Amino acid sequence: MENAKNDIFFKVGQWCLMALAFLFPLWFLPTTLAPVEFNKAFLLPILVFSAFVLYLIDSIKNGKINTVYHWILWILIALVLSWLVSALVAGSPQALWGGGASFNSFFDILTFALLSFMVAVFFTDSLSLEKLFFSFFLGLALFVLSLWIFSVFGLGKFLGGFFANRAFNTMGSWNSAGFVAAFFTIMLYPLLGAF
Repeated sequence: MENAKNDIFFKVGQWCLMALAFLFPLWFLPTTLAPVEFNKAFLLPILVFSAFVLYLIDSIKNGKINTVYHWILWILIALVLSWLVSALVAGSPQALWGGGASFNSFFDILTFALLSFMVAVFFTDSLSLEKLFFSFFLGLALFVLSLWIFSVFGLGKFLGGFFANRAFNTMGSWNSAGFVAAFFTIMLYPLLGAF
């Protein structure tokens, strides 16, 4: 495992997840119809599956699959399988692939489970976990700063568009705030090793 931590694919996989942790509270594209929730739903699978592909490349290159074993991962596997069965029984493409910014399809549950697994694999020591937390809290700090600038001080009116509305924030709705809280909970997985 120590050799894998110095491998370029392992490092880039870690950076994908740290970029996700940093960008998640802030990410939006103002030129789209649903700039906040839809773009978060678009960003998450791209970086999670990129990290997974890098994990697979690293495993093939080293000739060894590095994984973690914990009872929570078995629960996640059961959850993903039950969601797959439910989506197949529903017979709707939206049940499998989702629609827009909803986070309740099989693909979304698979992405969350894969994110949990990737965090557990890529951030096994305290130093790398501190980097992940730092990325997340830096993103949250910039979110709070942007909230003060646009909402409290009203400086967004000079930028126009979405920013002119004092209620605009880069987090989105309360559902998105809950989603960020769930993301933070997933990042806590390596700390569960004592249980």
